[in-house]
Amino acid sequence: YSAQKRQAPVGLAHYWSTLPRSMLTCFWSITGGVSWESAVLPLSDLHPVWVALFVVYVCFMQLAVLNVLTGVFCQNAIESAEHDQEMVTQNMLAEKKRLVSQLLRIFEDIDMDKSGSITIQEFRHVLSNSDMQAYLTGLGLDTSDAWTLFKLIDLDGGNTIEVDEFVMGCLRLRGQAKGVDMAKLEYEHRWMAKRLAGFMRRTDESLTLLTCGLHPKSSKRGGRSTEDLTPA
Repeated sequence: YSAQKRQAPVGLAHYWSTLPRSMLTCFWSITGGVSWESAVLPLSDLHPVWVALFVVYVCFMQLAVLNVLTGVFCQNAIESAEHDQEMVTQNMLAEKKRLVSQLLRIFEDIDMDKSGSITIQEFRHVLSNSDMQAYLTGLGLDTSDAWTLFKLIDLDGGNTIEVDEFVMGCLRLRGQAKGVDMAKLEYEHRWMAKRLAGFMRRTDESLTLLTCGLHPKSSKRGGRSTEDLTPA
């Protein structure tokens, strides 16, 4: 056996000389431990059948077994994440708490006079800083127009923003528009269109009545009747 081993090619002896080494070569071939070319070239010196068997083995393991195993693990992970509502709720609460904490720090930085409220001058001054713009953009807020952002946060129209107003406004405005936001906008649009149509109809009716009231009525012709002209 040792004489045959010495006469065998170096690659064949290195990869396929024993059963454990052959099993290790097969494992290396599907996990990237060795190049397929390095493992299959020694088999081509024996017979093309061994090359075909090796190619079929690699294709079956890569395209069937490993993909199926990966899909099973991924599907189990996705289902576990979807069904674990408690974990999702905790993550959402923790994320919201983190955002509120960051927004409170930002409010303190903007409120330079420590009055407990933000004016448009303070808001514009802080947003002129590129670092603050990048920080707010990272939180999902559009800082391209300071005046518009201030008015959207200032819901009561008092020209000042309190801390609760700032936190709730930023949480509401961060990120892209969601489906519920679009549905709410569509509902408000239909409501306003209905109110406007009713107002226009009532206005048209009132104008019609007013026009009829101001129109001069046909007057009787002047002069005395024929009875007045008959002699007594």
